[in-house]
Amino acid sequence: MGYREIYEKWCTDPFFSEETKQELKALEGNEAEIQDRFYCPLTFGTGGLRGILGAGINRMNIYTVRQATQGLANYILSMNGQEKGVAIAYDSRQMSPEFAQVAAYEKKQGKTLWDAILELYHKYGFYKEGLASLTLKGIDGAKQIQERIRLMRENPPKALGGHRVLAIRDYQADRRENMQTGEVTKTGLPASNVLYYELEDNAWCCVRPSGTEPKIKYYFGVKGDSLTDAETKLERLKKDLLKE
Repeated sequence: MGYREIYEKWCTDPFFSEETKQELKALEGNEAEIQDRFYCPLTFGTGGLRGILGAGINRMNIYTVRQATQGLANYILSMNGQEKGVAIAYDSRQMSPEFAQVAAYEKKQGKTLWDAILELYHKYGFYKEGLASLTLKGIDGAKQIQERIRLMRENPPKALGGHRVLAIRDYQADRRENMQTGEVTKTGLPASNVLYYELEDNAWCCVRPSGTEPKIKYYFGVKGDSLTDAETKLERLKKDLLKE
């Protein structure tokens, strides 16, 4: 079957959504685009199944994700590996949550696998992580960065992003201090110019200056009661870390 025939099938087959059909019908007259979308199936590369978002067999969409998921499921079954199960995850890229939901959509006892995943989130919490950086300019900027780190060491915060600081790990000094009891122990890791803050409610943040440019990198994570709650807490923590 040629690319034109596959294109026509996608435009007419009731299996495909009306939204998908409208997107494809709007391409009439743009033969190069139609050919690029349908001349071959999307293939796996070193980074997995990746491609441009859009309708077509050579694009990332719910149909190609379903096809890849079914292929993986068939392979697992052929190897008798079904008892080991699979892990389905997603990140912040476009359509990542939707594709994860598509991959997890398997009816079982009146419930989809995605429903089961959401139950776990509601039971154990919605965890979300982030990364931010503060960059200053030139030699003065580098000095300001080092001064900022020095002040954080000498004047440890009692709270960050609305979370109490429970303990601070200073990897440069190989030191972990419990802020509630004052107990000091070793981190047990090699020396590194890194500060790590253990926060209440399973939140955390890590501060590390760059060794080659006037920049501080902040890594942080929170736990929320819902995805919206986690995103709100994450943004609050980020703003608190980046404030001058």
